Amino acid sequence: MSDPHAQPTAGDLAALGPSPSFGWLSLDALIVDPRYQRDASSTRSRGLIQRIATEFTWRNFQPPTVAPLDDHRYAILDGQHRVEGARVRGLPEVPCYIVTAPELREQAEAFVSVNRDRVAVGSLQLHYSRIVAADPEALRVQAACEEAGIVIARRTRAATDLAPLETMALKTITVLLRSYNDAPVVDALRLLAEAFPTIPGQITGAAIKALVHFFLWHAEAEIDWSRLVTTVADHHMPELEEAARASRALFGGKTHIAMSAAITRAYNKGMRDQTKRLPEQV
Repeated sequence: MSDPHAQPTAGDLAALGPSPSFGWLSLDALIVDPRYQRDASSTRSRGLIQRIATEFTWRNFQPPTVAPLDDHRYAILDGQHRVEGARVRGLPEVPCYIVTAPELREQAEAFVSVNRDRVAVGSLQLHYSRIVAADPEALRVQAACEEAGIVIARRTRAATDLAPLETMALKTITVLLRSYNDAPVVDALRLLAEAFPTIPGQITGAAIKALVHFFLWHAEAEIDWSRLVTTVADHHMPELEEAARASRALFGGKTHIAMSAAITRAYNKGMRDQTKRLPEQV
């Protein structure tokens, strides 16, 4: 069809191949051909299968694409993790999208096509979808960011293309909130927001992790917030991270701890009242 908006002719429709059908098929009749299908025994695959089984609902189940074989079985062209998840759940059958691909080459081509011709939904976009779905963890992350004045980016891009107060460090924030209570994470985010209100690319995962460590290390100390904001603002976070990585390469240790220690030293520098100095980190 030269014009995609034109009414298709009989010849156009014939070129699309045999029409697919739908049907409920026994899980015992669905097989994986290892000659073109990927292996599903990896730790990642097993985890996905278990999650599908644990969270299984028909609303969330996308019918697998299968092709009939000569022996009354069906080759799975797409959806083997979903099939295995249903099997673990104990289901006897699942609805399937059945296409015609009698030759091995055609099955392999279909497998390549359905796995190639798709755009994966990134974790940043999924975060906002999870908010709408009222996912507790996503709501917790969002609440922490909103309290601090930070915005989670909706897509991955270069740090220089981020807006001020925007971050792609979703995973870091999520893991930190799982590990600690909200206070040090919110404090770290708020500190970065106040230190860099107009400068993009500063709210990195390493910077957030370093400042959470800073607040945990100095949990009992009396911190001058204004002095701390000024101290952090005097450091370009990506450059501080690069210096910390270089130090780690020479002397060992962890990047975020080296960054936290550098901020502590900078905070103490020039402080006349020795009683207000923060304990140095090693």
